[in-house]
Amino acid sequence: ANTNSAAAAAASVNKATTAAHPHAKSNTTSSSSSSTAVWKPVPLRSLSSRVLGGAHRRVVQVSAGYFYVAALTATGEVFTWGGNDYGELGQGDLKQRKTPTPIGVFGGDTGLRVVAISAGNFHAAAVDESGRAFSWGWNEYGSVGVRGGDE
Repeated sequence: ANTNSAAAAAASVNKATTAAHPHAKSNTTSSSSSSTAVWKPVPLRSLSSRVLGGAHRRVVQVSAGYFYVAALTATGEVFTWGGNDYGELGQGDLKQRKTPTPIGVFGGDTGLRVVAISAGNFHAAAVDESGRAFSWGWNEYGSVGVRGGDE
């Protein structure tokens, strides 16, 4: 009886939490691309090493912000996708992206190999292999670390 009441309480909290969330649209799991909620872990096929261009581009870290995600590959590239109202994707624009898109200033021929990433609500940061820190996105309260414009 105790187990059933605990399960019922957990289900009640979960239902109340999802109902109260302003972006909750559905309480079902769907493989449809139009679904707004996925309630269990699913592999990100768009981040598979085959799609990204080979095993050397395997994902080694993922960090999620408020409406976006950033992924770091073993080659030091950073891919971002999702909402981009404040430049949090680091793409130099405010265009949303539904698929992982590389940030052009990192990895490849740039010489900037990123070793760590972190996504904030509307800003992100990265550290390259030489220890230099980079940040981008919404600079409210100085969260990006600049006083206005480029420093």
